[in-house]
Amino acid sequence: MIGHDELMAYLDGELAPDRVRAVEEALERSTELKRELMVFRAMKTDLREVGAGVTRTESVWTAVNRRLTRPVGWVLLVAGIAVWVAYGVYTYLTGGYALWEKVALSAVIIGMAILLLSAFVDRYQDLKTDPYKEIER
Repeated sequence: MIGHDELMAYLDGELAPDRVRAVEEALERSTELKRELMVFRAMKTDLREVGAGVTRTESVWTAVNRRLTRPVGWVLLVAGIAVWVAYGVYTYLTGGYALWEKVALSAVIIGMAILLLSAFVDRYQDLKTDPYKEIER
């Protein structure tokens, strides 16, 4: 009887020649074993794709974390900030402050946002033309 461990070892090319023949004979007789081999091959391909972006100092699980959890975290962060900003704007506009106070505070906030945005745009343009961006530190 061929087990999962032996089937994986066959797939990885880690079996002795006599065991390779035994596994191949078992594969010829069993459609269930062929199906399991196909599933294991698909899993191995998927793991290779995940591991394609993995460096020598990085584990596969770190790559999975980078590909899956970080985007979800960014989406939740942006959605939360958007809700808080919308609530703050609503509270600000419906509050009992004088018009000149609202205009003054709005000018300060918009000015800071423009400065911050321009700094980000400048940094982004610098990164696009940076001749040393491919060099690892």
